[in-house]
Amino acid sequence: MNSIKLQLTPRQLNTIAYTFNGLKTIHPKTKEERTARSILLELSLKFQKKNLEVSQKENLFSNKKKAAFTLKYHEAFYLEYYLNLIQNFPLSEYDQNCVNFIKSTLNQKLA
Repeated sequence: MNSIKLQLTPRQLNTIAYTFNGLKTIHPKTKEERTARSILLELSLKFQKKNLEVSQKENLFSNKKKAAFTLKYHEAFYLEYYLNLIQNFPLSEYDQNCVNFIKSTLNQKLA
């Protein structure tokens, strides 16, 4: 399958890393849900590592730089799936817009 390229600003990356805290509240019951959670836990680690790396290097001039990710098709699929699940997760309006933007980007690239 094709790989999906995703570029995020530091703020978008921070938002995604924060939303993965909601992953701890999901308790899978079926085999499909356990598979999704397993993939999402790996993605969570990838995004949180990159977020920590970017936040350590961030300064006044690096704000415009985007973090690049190459996701496998199944990772992008389950990331979009997860972002749809967390619609009611308490986020600021800006963060909710970031999530919606990333969802729509993934949806276009997966189609």
